[in-house]
Amino acid sequence: MLIQGMGTTDTLANVHQESLASFAGEMNATNDRQRRLIKRLYEQTTIENRGSVLINSSDPEMEEISAASKLSGFRSFYASTAKNGKMNNPTTCERMAMYERKALPLAVDATRQALIEAGMTAEMVTHVVIVTCTGFASPGLDIRLIHELGMKVTTERTAIGFMGCHGAVNGLRTARAITQADPSQIVLVCCVELCTLHYQYGWDEQAIVANSLFSDGAAAAVVTGDIEVNSTCPDKTTNLPNIMSFKTTVMPDSENAMTWRMGANGFLMTLSPTVPNLVKDNLFEFIKPWLLKHGLMTDDIQGWAIHPGGPRIIRAVEKALSLPDHSGDISRNILKKYGNISSPTLLFILKKLINVKRPRPWVALAFGPGLVIEAALIT
Repeated sequence: MLIQGMGTTDTLANVHQESLASFAGEMNATNDRQRRLIKRLYEQTTIENRGSVLINSSDPEMEEISAASKLSGFRSFYASTAKNGKMNNPTTCERMAMYERKALPLAVDATRQALIEAGMTAEMVTHVVIVTCTGFASPGLDIRLIHELGMKVTTERTAIGFMGCHGAVNGLRTARAITQADPSQIVLVCCVELCTLHYQYGWDEQAIVANSLFSDGAAAAVVTGDIEVNSTCPDKTTNLPNIMSFKTTVMPDSENAMTWRMGANGFLMTLSPTVPNLVKDNLFEFIKPWLLKHGLMTDDIQGWAIHPGGPRIIRAVEKALSLPDHSGDISRNILKKYGNISSPTLLFILKKLINVKRPRPWVALAFGPGLVIEAALIT
């Protein structure tokens, strides 16, 4: 299955992690000791900036607005004072209403970029696969994206929900099944997440960790079977990345290490500190036979697209597979620049590998509730 084009929302309004740590100190801490712990935890993420649909954008014709002005959107949504003097904690219904308003523009932006890079028009797309775990509505993003971009009303649709950070792999696997069944099909995979709509209050360490990592964004890929597709792009290369194999496993004794459940006030994450060790202990035995089946060893892999669940996850992968310390640097840079965007993040990393013309083969790795490892081999 060939990747014909990719697009990402890399211009989403963002704010510095230090400002978000200060906001978390107000929202989650009750004393100075807790505020210091939050500041340290946010620093340890190595994230510099995170994007959110709740952050106010600067006027392009004016100087950059202050962090306080940017965060006013956060405050108005999360911290407005009610009559009883307590902070307003938006209900899940209110958060889903915000998702409906804010998700479509991100999906449209990423998809348009992917179509332009592929040299294709929206009318050429035969299937849309939407991946998201942070919001739901019906009619959903699939229908709205078809209407917004002028795709054919006969475009077939698949929605993949609640798969978490490895959702992009699930979406790409679905696209491969479609193109294998009919090589003439053109599939759009679009991952959209608005993680910052699920900010949680109070002194709960796992919730604070989640608050410190996740951000918003979208990424899209246009994929086809292993055939030539008419393209309007004059610079189109024939040496396109080919996703040739997928692999998945559920790690033993890990079901509660990472969870993502609906609550009355947003979706609730548990994130055990044991996750990096579970990855380190299980990854090699998962990867080795799969690569050998394709005549490869870890030393043959030229690019590693590691989902950056956090800096400890990237390091755990490097240690588990005895990789050079720099193997996860693109993942680290994406984490630093954007934060963890959940399912779109892996596509951000793959797009970067394409842009820097990293020699192939590549392996994409992502981890999600279950605890599940998802992998893709790209040649």
